[in-house]
Amino acid sequence: MRVKIAYSADIEDIPREVCKLIQALSINHEGLIDRVVLSLEEDNVDSAIENIDKVRQEMYQVDQRLADCSAILQGYIKTKYTPPPDTSEMQDTLEGIEQQLEDMGAEIENDPVS
Repeated sequence: MRVKIAYSADIEDIPREVCKLIQALSINHEGLIDRVVLSLEEDNVDSAIENIDKVRQEMYQVDQRLADCSAILQGYIKTKYTPPPDTSEMQDTLEGIEQQLEDMGAEIENDPVS
């Protein structure tokens, strides 16, 4: 079963973190193709079939990791290069709410029932 894992990193470190993830892939699959070729050169077809299956499984893992890296980098680009939202409308709304609260507070203070 595949699960997502998450950890935080400074936005400027994202490309380096993705690079580490990709570099880890090259360590995992070095030599698999060579084993297939060697098995075939030695006329060991059964071993070649097993090694081909291992290569296919490894390629699936590589594909999954590359998809994860792509998604991370797309999020990085979106976060880094998307301008911040226009907060002037939110500021106006906040000021309006603050004014309403002040007005309500003044009404409560002037209420003869209190």
